Amino acid sequence: GASSADPGPPPGLPSWTAPAVTAASVGSAPPAVPSAPPVAPSAPPMPGASMAFTVPPVHAPSLASSGYAPAPTAQFPPPMSGPGAASGARQLGCQCQHWPHAQGFAVPLPASADLSSSYCMPTSDSPPGQLRPLRIPSDLTSAFLSVAQRNTANNIETCGVLAGRLEQSALHVTHVLVPSQTGSSDQCTTTDAGEEDVCMYHVEHDLITLGWIHTHPSQMCFFSSVDLHTQCGYQSMLDEAVGIVLSPTSEPSAGIFRLTTPAGLKEVQDCREKGFHPYHQRNGPNAGNGVYVESAHVVLDPATRVKMVDLRR
Repeated sequence: GASSADPGPPPGLPSWTAPAVTAASVGSAPPAVPSAPPVAPSAPPMPGASMAFTVPPVHAPSLASSGYAPAPTAQFPPPMSGPGAASGARQLGCQCQHWPHAQGFAVPLPASADLSSSYCMPTSDSPPGQLRPLRIPSDLTSAFLSVAQRNTANNIETCGVLAGRLEQSALHVTHVLVPSQTGSSDQCTTTDAGEEDVCMYHVEHDLITLGWIHTHPSQMCFFSSVDLHTQCGYQSMLDEAVGIVLSPTSEPSAGIFRLTTPAGLKEVQDCREKGFHPYHQRNGPNAGNGVYVESAHVVLDPATRVKMVDLRR
C-alpha cells in the first residue's frame, strides 16, 4: 500500500497468507522543512494497459462487513517529544516515501501563507487518553479504489494523503490528495514534484494532514514494517492520524489502523532499521499484535462526500 508489504513472515512466526505525500505502504511533515532526498523519476503513465481484473467497489459498509471492528486504543503521550521523536522522524520513508516524509522537501511557499492554519497539524486539547473523533466520508474507499484502478489491475500500489479540517472539536477528512508517484507490487514513492504539489494544495486550500491511504493490490490487509514507520511519522505529529489500507483481493478488504500508544509508537520511533524488517511483526503481522491496532476513534459519515484530487502528472 502506501507502505510496502512484507514478502512473508520471518522464520519462527505463525504462517499467514501473503496478502508512507508514499504508498506501497505509505508517511509526515516535520517541524522544519529540509531538502528532499533524490527519488526515482516518475514512471510514465500506462495508456491502454490491459485490465487484469475489475476492481470490486469497496463501499464504507464493507469496512465493517469485511472485518473492520475498531479496538480500544491506549493512552496517547504528547506528540514528538524527547529523543525518541527525532529518531522516529529519521525512520520515515523507508520503501514508502510520500508527503509528508521525514526528509522533507524544499518548496517556495507564498509570503502570505499562514502556516499556523494550513498544512500544520492542530494540537489536541483533549484530555490525555482521549482522542478527538476523526470523521471519514463513507464513500472514501470506493472513490480511492476508482482512482487507483489502473494501477491495481497492473499490481501496482497507489498512495494518497488524507486532508481536511478541524471543526467543532472533531477532525473531518474532506480531501484525498493523490500525488505524482512511482510504485510496484509492494511499494510506492511520491516524487519530488508530487510532494511540492501536495504541500501547495494544503496551503492554498487551508487544509491539515490527517493521515494517509494506500492499496495492497495483491497482498493482505495489514501494516508492513515499512507502513509502521510511515504511520509513525503521521501519528508523531497528530495523535488522531490514521493509515488506511485497501486490499481489494483479500478479506478483510479494508482497514483503518494506528500505532498503539505508548508502546507501539515508542517502539517504532526508537527503531533504527531501514526497509523491511521482521521485528515489529514478532507477534504476527495483523492488527492487535501489540504494535498497531484498528482505529477506534473513526466515525464513518454517510452524509458527506470526499473530494478526490488527482495531482499525478
